[in-house]
Amino acid sequence: MGRYRDYWSQQLQWWGSRSMVWWAAYFTAFYIGGAILIMGARFDDLIELTLNEIGDLSAGVFGPVAFLWLVLGYIQQGRELKISSEALRASVDQQREMVGISTEHFNMVRENARFDTARLAASIEPKFSIAWLCDSKVANGNKFDFRVMNGGYTITCFFAYFDLEEVCEMGMFLGGQKITISKVYESGDEISSGTIYFSYLNGLEDRKYRRFNILFQRCDGGWSLDVLPQNGEPCDALPIFA
Repeated sequence: MGRYRDYWSQQLQWWGSRSMVWWAAYFTAFYIGGAILIMGARFDDLIELTLNEIGDLSAGVFGPVAFLWLVLGYIQQGRELKISSEALRASVDQQREMVGISTEHFNMVRENARFDTARLAASIEPKFSIAWLCDSKVANGNKFDFRVMNGGYTITCFFAYFDLEEVCEMGMFLGGQKITISKVYESGDEISSGTIYFSYLNGLEDRKYRRFNILFQRCDGGWSLDVLPQNGEPCDALPIFA
């Protein structure tokens, strides 16, 4: 009994696995074969039909078959469209992933280019540092000396201004070079703060400006000075030229 059940189960699976085209082809073959047998059996009546009757007979005989294949073609076309849609969707998803990868790559290249540009720009700029050396009494007031060091790129056409008064001019300020600038405040002048400006041409021969704020404080009969910011801050132009 078990083998009998397995046999019919396998038969059902086999017949059920046949495609609609397979069933339609066999149905068409049997249908046309049956129609031919019937027409052969009544051949004497067939040859007596007029052309109009033959046309009606053909339409009646082959109409169901034509309708069957029309429906089957519609279903098959729907399946193909579904497969094409899925393939197109997969292609769109793949293109979207490729666009995402390309966007990430572009952003990485842009960030690298921005970093390289910033590094190149910094490599052709000086690195100033200002330190207070000493103060001394002079005949007409107080003199303050500052040491200026360039720890970066060699620059040209260098000018230094203290409170918009030119205190230094150099054709070339070498990297690693140190210079001294001085400012004299006359007796009676209020000494609380000052501003140092540097004007120079960088490695690209572009005119640049830096500003330093100097804060003076009296302490123990002398002076204490602070330079802010230590490396200076860029500015568009000198106030006397703005």
